[in-house]
Amino acid sequence: MINTFITKFRERGILIDTNLLILLLVGSYDEDKILSFKRTRNHTIEDYEYLKVFLARFENHFYTPNILTEITNLTDSINTEPQYLFFQHIQRVLSVFKEDIVSSDEIMQLKSFLKFGLTDAVNCKLSDKYLVLTDDLRLCSYLESQGLPSINFNHIRNFYLFK
Repeated sequence: MINTFITKFRERGILIDTNLLILLLVGSYDEDKILSFKRTRNHTIEDYEYLKVFLARFENHFYTPNILTEITNLTDSINTEPQYLFFQHIQRVLSVFKEDIVSSDEIMQLKSFLKFGLTDAVNCKLSDKYLVLTDDLRLCSYLESQGLPSINFNHIRNFYLFK
């Protein structure tokens, strides 16, 4: 299944959900912070490595303004150094990503908005264009039940662990 998604979405791209994009950003900033930062400490440095290897298989990486808003709100406590250094890091890393924007007015009309709120409802909407990579079991299960492409990060762990 994972290899099928990689083949199908290699060129179209992958949308990386908030928590995993935070893992990528924190890990690429300072791998040691993965284990100590409250938003990533449930992950390992190996998870970060698996994520990088997996994402390298795709030509296009996407985020949304909603995801970026969550990231900046959730990482504002990385304050062992001046905050602007981490935000500069976000600028550098995301400069090679692409942003996809969906109107909030449009999203609020969808059933997924009532179920998940804005950010995940946008992810649902964009799953008709990109593969969605998330560690949110509820979101992933919903997308799968709708026949929409998504991968739960736990499957990525298993994919690399048992390869």
